[in-house]
Amino acid sequence: MAAIGVHLGCTSACVAVYKDGRADVVANDAGDRVTPAIVAYTENEEVVGLAAKQSRIRNISNTVMKVKQILGRSSDDPQAQKYITESKCLVIEKNGKLRYEVDTGEETKFVNPEDVARLIFSKMKETAHSVLGSDANDVVITVPFDFGEKQKNALGEAARAAGFNVLRLIHEPSAALLAYGIGQDYPTGKSNILVFKLGGTSLSVSVMEVNSGIYRVLSTNTDDNIGGTHFTETLAQYLASEFQRAFKHDVRGNARAMMKLMNSADIAKHSLSTLGSANCFLDSLYEGQDFDCNVSRARFELLCSPLFNKCIEAIRGLLEQSGFTADDINKIHTESSRDIGRGRSGFHAGSLMRNSIPGLQDHGLSQRQMLHHWATQASPVSVLNQYNCTASLCLLENILVLSKIFKLLVFSFFTPRLFLLL
Repeated sequence: MAAIGVHLGCTSACVAVYKDGRADVVANDAGDRVTPAIVAYTENEEVVGLAAKQSRIRNISNTVMKVKQILGRSSDDPQAQKYITESKCLVIEKNGKLRYEVDTGEETKFVNPEDVARLIFSKMKETAHSVLGSDANDVVITVPFDFGEKQKNALGEAARAAGFNVLRLIHEPSAALLAYGIGQDYPTGKSNILVFKLGGTSLSVSVMEVNSGIYRVLSTNTDDNIGGTHFTETLAQYLASEFQRAFKHDVRGNARAMMKLMNSADIAKHSLSTLGSANCFLDSLYEGQDFDCNVSRARFELLCSPLFNKCIEAIRGLLEQSGFTADDINKIHTESSRDIGRGRSGFHAGSLMRNSIPGLQDHGLSQRQMLHHWATQASPVSVLNQYNCTASLCLLENILVLSKIFKLLVFSFFTPRLFLLL
């Protein structure tokens, strides 16, 4: 049986394939196992992935990012309103539906969010077919726990429009647990698992119950004000202040210069995951001035300490909200976005955690002590993403044959995202 597993996030997408009894993550045409979930519209073509991300500086008004945030939503939805305000590509309401207004030079196009998602799914399908061949179209797709029926339907329709045969939509936290067989090895007994997901645009914390192989979400909370892009913005603001200190020019009001700094900060952030320092060099950042700045990992962690503190507070808040104590949690599963970065973990959970964000897992003695206290009763196990799957044995049996796909998705899309199970 050949099948495909796809995770479409707000900032990135990933595809894994299952064939001949093994699962493999497939690299895209750029050699990367993670593809930016970005679509750029030009006069002659639609560009998806890394090329679209790299062209943002010169084509920002026709570049669609974070389309997942607006899928299946109406103009009166608070999240849609926030997205419309922040989007660099103009979003309007036309014939009762939200659409992107794209100016390609020759004409103005009005593009549905579902069409943007379709192009990303098509890219994932093309990537998978490079390994499986063109006859494999069965797919399982992960969806956020807080997705409503309209959002799920929109995501499924986009996948089908791309030529996929959607076998199942599975909530991300359950896909994480299922991928690593948590609750499957021990068919009896009950345990509580804290799932911490730090994604590209939001932070989600969930408490899940595993009982006789069935998963149930007991409590969950999502904060859209903490995510990988916020870490990038923090570093970009620091670079802007360093440029101002060196050249007496404040570029924070210059959109083009700030986009250059965001791109440089994003690269530096990932470099800091494996190196002690990263160099940011920008040619002609502002008024012909080149900018060269070296950022240490310690500096990055210091700059982002308020964000790290919010991450820790989110765990405490959910436990208090749900009436749990640290002793009630058997495992802690953490995940962070590719847009956070990679680094070494203060808590060992296998090779997966050696690729987490610098700072979050090794940020200050008090935070390490706090997590260590919560983790004293929990055993270390590495796992995938954080969303609920229908607690039905039939569903689990149907998905089990594809569970290895999600395990590979962890090591491709989510390994770059801090994942930890203690």
